[in-house]
Amino acid sequence: MTDRFISVDWGTSNLRVRLASRPDGRILGQIATDEGAAPLAAEHPAAQRAEAFRRTLLRAMEQLSSSCNAEIDALPVVISGMASSTLGWRELEYARLPFALDGRNLVCQALPSLSPSAGSSPVLLLSGVRSGNDVMRGEETEALGLWQHLDRRDDGPAVWIFPGTHSKHLSVERGSLIDCRTYMTGELFDVLRANSVLRHAMQSAANGESFEVIDFGDDFQAGLEEARTAVLTNALFHVRSRAVLSGTSGPANAAFLSGLLIGAEIATIERNRTSVARVVLCATEKMALPYRQALDYFGLAASSLVVPAEAVATLSVRGQCVALDRHVAKLE
Repeated sequence: MTDRFISVDWGTSNLRVRLASRPDGRILGQIATDEGAAPLAAEHPAAQRAEAFRRTLLRAMEQLSSSCNAEIDALPVVISGMASSTLGWRELEYARLPFALDGRNLVCQALPSLSPSAGSSPVLLLSGVRSGNDVMRGEETEALGLWQHLDRRDDGPAVWIFPGTHSKHLSVERGSLIDCRTYMTGELFDVLRANSVLRHAMQSAANGESFEVIDFGDDFQAGLEEARTAVLTNALFHVRSRAVLSGTSGPANAAFLSGLLIGAEIATIERNRTSVARVVLCATEKMALPYRQALDYFGLAASSLVVPAEAVATLSVRGQCVALDRHVAKLE
């Protein structure tokens, strides 16, 4: 097996294709497009979807080959994310919890070679993980990569946080994922800012951008404080009453809202802190700031580990290395 491969992270909205090395998961080159699973599914009926995904990936690989000035046709391809969902290339069943972080019970399937020029170049499609009432696709691959990154001598019960549009909290113990919970933190912020009555109180907030660019100062802290004790559906309306009664600015109200939502998410860990030895935060540089502030406010900072942003950027690729090594027989 070659020491390089093509790493494909197929999100709902975006597609990332990378040339990566094995076994360290180092990224040698990458491109990103807006050809995510959702727009492809919307444009192509189910019967044509597999071919649409194949063509889209081939185009992206051609761009990657050109940008890296490298021949990549014959390299193995590993695909994670939404390509294995109902919106994707081929639907695969979810793996079940508990999910071993050495990748042994990962659900995956070999796909046909992408093109005649690729010859017998193997293609491995990875599936997600489900609990009794929650699902994820993509984060399980990042979890495999994170397990490679961490010092595993500290193997007590932990919660791994992956912030985002749908923030994921993964409960980990003795080398396995034992539970996963999804918090619609990012999506709720965007929906409330753009489409609810609260939008009038945030009209100038961040020029319509997402909460990643908000000033996480006193107003964000005020949101955290309300999240600790208030009922969320009541506290949300305070975004409006702050503007009406106190003339609070749009950006300040947006910061307050983000504090409410992130605080409501982190408060769930505080309530169960006796059963959690460590919190591991896996976030981009911008998203790490508000989550670190929330962890500190809820008294969890001392037991928290923040994964450096440069390491977070490679977790998916490192997890795909694990999948490639563990399931190489499926490609032969």
